[in-house]
Amino acid sequence: MKGAGEEIALVAAGIWAEATAKRDGFATTAPAEAKLPGIRRALDAGGTIQMAYDGDQPIGFALLVPGRGVLELRYFAVASEAWGTGVASELMAALVDRARASDVTVLELWVLQVNARAIAFYERSGWRTTPDLKSQVDSRRIERRLERILTVST
Repeated sequence: MKGAGEEIALVAAGIWAEATAKRDGFATTAPAEAKLPGIRRALDAGGTIQMAYDGDQPIGFALLVPGRGVLELRYFAVASEAWGTGVASELMAALVDRARASDVTVLELWVLQVNARAIAFYERSGWRTTPDLKSQVDSRRIERRLERILTVST
């Protein structure tokens, strides 16, 4: 990845680093470069980034990765200063529209089981929790799979 693609990936990694530090109550934020390898892996797997802006300022992003008949929402983050402003809902609506336009009918994501704030947001946005759980390799934190079935508009 080079040029604008690399720049967008780095911006997304910075948003992810800041938002997850805030979510986890860390006093400091990891450098964007520390989060970049995961973003790059998702992009290398065919993922695409949808960015949310406040004017010219990037304030959120979603990263979707295609799978067998599904799109996986691999990353979804909004800068903490924009939490509660409706940006996340707008970004979610845009990515659902994008998924529908690509004729995908199932979206899925994995979220930390202890992240009640995110799970509540996803459920308000039409996602449903599944019984599927997995453990993160590094941290051993438990993640739960959510899915959203999309209706095709005619």
